[in-house]
Amino acid sequence: MIKKIFSLVGLFLLVLSVTKASCSLGATPLSASAQAMPGQTVEITWNLYNLYGDRPTHVVLSVTSDVDWNYWIEPELHEATYNVSGVLITTSENLAIPPRPVVTYKPSTIAAGEDYVKHPSKEGYIPVSTVKMYIEVPENATLWETHKFTLTAQGNCFTIPPGTVIPAVSTSLDVNLQVVSQEYYEELVISTAPWYVVYLPWIVLVVVLAALAILIYAKGMLKFKPKRRRKR
Repeated sequence: MIKKIFSLVGLFLLVLSVTKASCSLGATPLSASAQAMPGQTVEITWNLYNLYGDRPTHVVLSVTSDVDWNYWIEPELHEATYNVSGVLITTSENLAIPPRPVVTYKPSTIAAGEDYVKHPSKEGYIPVSTVKMYIEVPENATLWETHKFTLTAQGNCFTIPPGTVIPAVSTSLDVNLQVVSQEYYEELVISTAPWYVVYLPWIVLVVVLAALAILIYAKGMLKFKPKRRRKR
């Protein structure tokens, strides 16, 4: 009887620990705009945080776009091995974000790949992990066109029994990138003068030819005017 009670208690504690497990993933900002000239490389910084979870969130990043341009992400996708409750688990990820609460002040020293952003609704700062997306604008890119890049982060967390995964809500950053000119220049392509100004030379020519025709006709009539017959 004591063994059964112990087993039931152990099962209850196991279920309770799984139920309380939470996987969190947040991001700021959610949209951004940028301008770049042909041949330039654009750097986009995105902040990810784990504010409400109770374990690290393992993040995989991906990019979609409406153009086939070169891009890359830092940190790069790699394999990492973790000891999860005595079991070694290997996973593919760009980064892992540990749970970190809001802090009152920014620390004087900030590690590489980390930062702190102002909390939007209360005092303090949110610890974030920074990721970067680089986009190469081709030399032959069409000027003044805007293209959309979407950087998506999908987070997962490990739980008990080891090997199972708690999926976190994915989040994404929409970047609108406009291609701009390298320098200002201005040249006339199409004349916007009134139609009568554009066709004035032709109008003058027609009037002159018409006047000449009338003059020639009038002279001809005078020269070949028939003589009147005399009455006998």
